[in-house]
Amino acid sequence: MPGSTKNAPPVAIRWTERQQCVWVVWLVAVATIVLPAQSLLSRHECRRQSGTRRPSLHLSSSGSDEAAPLATNTKAAFDDAVLNRYACKKFKRFDGKDDDDDLPSTSDPSVVQQALHSLELARLAPSAFNTQPYRVVLVHSKEQKVALSKYCLGPNSKRVLDSDCTAVFLADREVFRTLPRFRAFLQETADPHRKPSRKALLIMQIYITLFSSGYPLPRLLAAPISFCVRTVVSFIHLLTKRFYPLPSLANAETWASKQVALVAMTYMLGCSSKGLATIPMEGFNASGIRKVSSLLDSDNPLAFLH
Repeated sequence: MPGSTKNAPPVAIRWTERQQCVWVVWLVAVATIVLPAQSLLSRHECRRQSGTRRPSLHLSSSGSDEAAPLATNTKAAFDDAVLNRYACKKFKRFDGKDDDDDLPSTSDPSVVQQALHSLELARLAPSAFNTQPYRVVLVHSKEQKVALSKYCLGPNSKRVLDSDCTAVFLADREVFRTLPRFRAFLQETADPHRKPSRKALLIMQIYITLFSSGYPLPRLLAAPISFCVRTVVSFIHLLTKRFYPLPSLANAETWASKQVALVAMTYMLGCSSKGLATIPMEGFNASGIRKVSSLLDSDNPLAFLH
């Protein structure tokens, strides 16, 4: 018994030292990696917002009489866009023909232009690290409608033929391919007196690759690598969750789809504010859509919006 009493304190001390070592390692990692990257991202996000033509609302005591109606109108307009949005099941053909006609309808040019403007607004939707891992294809010609409708299931095929245009949202599962363009974008929008260092850009690339799982590899290789990385991070989280929780990582398709969903919703609200009817659709064949649109295999069709 005396021997066991003497051996107990060293075991507790070794465990405490182990916790302290892990704690110090994580603190150093946060100080050298997370903080520089967050600082760079915050400066970049502020500069991106200041460089866009977003309507701003300035409230002050001196101009309260003018600002109050503007604030009320802005809130009312947003409320109307949200409350008036609905899933339109059937579209009125612009050519005025019978709804039972299986031929594609001609598109209203004014509606197409309003849809394009809504897409420009949707580009301002947030995305992780502002990577914008998506593409949008706006289908409005008769030939494109016929080709697209062949790979839409059930009533979705008829909706493509009757509507003025269809926006196809595609999630990029290999965001790593666009990192050179993303680096150039950061260099162009950065403060001339505070250019991001190579170390900060490298850290950001590591974070984007880690969170997105967008490895520029064939899917047979990228999927197992992503699974192994996510498994290792989850195991480390079990060891450190009490004092330093780690983020939950997702596969490439899930991560990219979350980013595209924000853009698609912004697009629908933009159309709703203009009085345009929309409907999100998922009943389609993804491989056929990629074939029609001549898209890369890394682009994953997420949803159609009319």
